[in-house]
Amino acid sequence: MPLLNDETEVFIVRLWRERIENAHLPPLLRGVVEHIATEQRRYVDDLEEVTTYMREVLKLIGWEEST
Repeated sequence: MPLLNDETEVFIVRLWRERIENAHLPPLLRGVVEHIATEQRRYVDDLEEVTTYMREVLKLIGWEEST
């Protein structure tokens, strides 16, 4: 049985923390999400943007979100 099939979409999510000048403030979250099939990328600065982008891509390619 193959690991991936026609009903599989692959995203790569890279996240990192960026320190800012003010040492009293916490580091900022930064990241990039890449959809492998379309090679589209979106840069993000919070975790909700990751799932928002993934939902947008899946909707564009015809996936229905089950409830």
